[in-house]
Formats: sequence, structure tokens, C-alpha cells
Amino acid sequence: MKAARAAAGLGAATCFVAAALLILQAGLPERATFTGLEIGGVLTAPELGALAPQFRATMSDSGTLSLAELRGTPVILNFWATWCQPCAIELPHLQRLHERYPSDELRIIAINTGEPIETIAPWAAQLQLSLEIALDPDFQIMTAFAVRGQPQTFVIDRYGVVRDIFFGAVDFDTLNRAVQPLLK
Repeated sequence: MKAARAAAGLGAATCFVAAALLILQAGLPERATFTGLEIGGVLTAPELGALAPQFRATMSDSGTLSLAELRGTPVILNFWATWCQPCAIELPHLQRLHERYPSDELRIIAINTGEPIETIAPWAAQLQLSLEIALDPDFQIMTAFAVRGQPQTFVIDRYGVVRDIFFGAVDFDTLNRAVQPLLK
């Protein structure tokens, strides 16, 4: 019995050493290469400290908005869908943040992914959302930001640089702490 355990331990250690040597020899991929998506031949991977991808979106009120238009103001971009239960938990926190800061201090854009306005409008009304809702019916914005699931939230500074990325539902206090340094 002891011999079998020793052999298994030696086999595991050998595999670990072999894997470590392979990684040392081949190297790890650059994080952007590993997590990025290729869009039109350009590698896009929003990361902390990187410029956020540019986009133009149709808003739920029929206007349009581009990220470039928001330069000079910190922005929270939140990707969500009506079928997403964690999104229903998080959006009221974003609404509360929207009510706390005027739009010239902080813009909060909730980007719905892939749903028609006929689905979004009653759902948003039920949650009493007055924050800005952008539509991404063909997932182009979601793809540009390499969103892996909803909700996913990006905090972008006044220069267009991604400062925080949150995966999953985030509460008011966490979001508020993330934007505080950007408001000063």
C-alpha cells in the first residue's frame, strides 16, 4: 500500500515538473492574446489600464451615443439581459448610483445584449430604471468588450481607460468605491 502511494506521488511530482518545464520552455501567451477576440483582424481585449473599445449604440429612447462622446466624464458600462437573474439584482444598485451622481460627474450606461426594446421596456419599467439603456441587438459592443457573461461591468475613467472590470452582480458600495477615485 505504501509503495503504491509513493509511486502515485512520484508520478504526480513527475507530471508537475514536466508541465513546469514545458511552460518554461514554451512560455505563457500574452494575456491579451489569451483572453482577446479578433475583430476585423484587430485583437481586442479590454484590460485594466487599456483604452476601452469605441462603439456607437442606439439608445432605448431612440437616440444614439458613442463612447467617444463621453470623454471627460467617468463611465460605468454594464452588460445585461432581462433573462439574467443576477442582472435584476445588480441593476437597482446601478440605478441608485445613477440617482446619486449627476450625469456631468458620472455616466452609467446599461447595455442590453440581444433583446428587442419590446422586451426591455416593460422589464426596465418594472425595476423603475431611469438610467441610460443602450441596445446591442447584434452583440457587436459585447464582442468588442470581450464580455464573457452577464452581468459584466466596466468602470472607465474620463480619458477612456478601463479602471475596473467586475464579473457578476456588484453591489452599490463596491461600485461607489470604484468610481470615487475617478470623480476627484
